[in-house]
Amino acid sequence: MGFCRTDVEEDDLFPVLNLRDRMLILVYHRRERLELTMPHTTNVIDLKLKIQSLTQILPRNQKLFFRGTQLLDKQILKEFKQDVVSLSLVAGPRRRH
Repeated sequence: MGFCRTDVEEDDLFPVLNLRDRMLILVYHRRERLELTMPHTTNVIDLKLKIQSLTQILPRNQKLFFRGTQLLDKQILKEFKQDVVSLSLVAGPRRRH
């Protein structure tokens, strides 16, 4: 006998695809790819802080590029007018422990 839930919405089953108020950000650094889901209202410095939590690269050592243009820390993600954004990360030295 199969299991069926009718109280679950499709958005709950596929949260990555539910981008109503969020956007998928793909950050490429060297041979790594980070997949982040952030609200459209997030600014670039908050994105850099999230990247730091995953990579240990300080925000001051991160340079993010979108289509060849370096992003400014105060820019808001919704300025890209896209639900999925690919960014390149160029980074200086990692934080030492």
